[in-house]
Formats: sequence, structure tokens, C-alpha cells
Amino acid sequence: MASGSSPAEARYTLWISDRDEEGGPVDPQFIQAAYALEPALFSYRRRELGCESVAAGLIQSAVNSASCAAHSEPVGNPTAYLWTVFTRRVDKYLANSALEVAVEDAFIEDLSVRSTNWRTAGEVLDQKILFRELTLQMDVWTRRICNMRLTGFSNEEIARELGEPANRVAVRYWRGLKRAARLLSNLSSDKRQSRG
Repeated sequence: MASGSSPAEARYTLWISDRDEEGGPVDPQFIQAAYALEPALFSYRRRELGCESVAAGLIQSAVNSASCAAHSEPVGNPTAYLWTVFTRRVDKYLANSALEVAVEDAFIEDLSVRSTNWRTAGEVLDQKILFRELTLQMDVWTRRICNMRLTGFSNEEIARELGEPANRVAVRYWRGLKRAARLLSNLSSDKRQSRG
């Protein structure tokens, strides 16, 4: 904190990584745009986000997406494009957050003990492990699309983010899922054979 500034004036310092989540380089024009837009980015729907670190994560995500889309097709106005990508991400994040219902662990545990129609804890755990194994078998592109789909993005929204036709996104995603399932199936049968 600078001398003479009060704790109320202290604010989050934005830092943008020059690498995306896969370790690829991020287009520097979008990093510069993020720093140029920093006050506006942090103030967009600030009260609803509630936390500057959440905003910073969404800013980094928007920079990564804009950079990825710019690899396919050049962007004439990186600042405006980044702003559009960021506001869509924040709006989608908040829309998904509004659908979440906070429930205490004790309530869930009590419900699972009382209900005979619900799956057993073992089945739930098996499904979580299976899903984790499936995502490990996915290529980077399919895993990224899967994560976006799980956060509520539609194929059309993902296509806009990536700068690709929606049909191509849907087909590549479906093929990636099938390939991952096939690899997981082969992995499971290999494990069963090694046990037997």
C-alpha cells in the first residue's frame, strides 16, 4: 500500500499471465487491452461479483479466450473485443451462480441417509471417479469445451468465444467425447485383464 493511502483505498492489483491454461502464449494486444480497461473491468457488476479475485479470474479467462479466437481470425479492435468477451463471461457466471442453491453438508448427509431411492454414496463416488478418468482421457480442446459446457455455455456461445462455427464445435466436441470414452473403455478392459 502506498504511503498516505488508507486501507479503504487499497485495491486489487491486476496481473495477467502471458500464458493460457495450456501453456500457450497469449496475444499481447489483449494483455495491453486488459490493463487499459482495468478500472472498467473491475467495476463491471462489482457488487454482484462481490470479490475482486473472482473478477481477476474472469478477466484472465476473457483474455485467454479472446487471444484464442484471434488466432483464428484477426481482431480489429482488441479493447472492444475483450470488453465484450469479459462482460459475457461475467453475465454467464452470475447467471449460473444465481441457479446454485447453498446447502450445508449436514443436510445432504442426513438426506442421503434417509432416502432409499437415492444412489448410494459408493455409486456417487464411482461416478465422480469415472468422470475424472474420462476428463483425463480427453484432449486439451475437448476438455476445455467440456468445462465450458459444464459452466452453462451453449455450443453457439462457445463457438463465438473460439471464433469457430457452432457446428464445428459440436462435431469436434462429440468426437472428442467418443474418443475419450473409447480410451477409457480400453483402459478399463486392460486393468480388468491384468487383474484376471
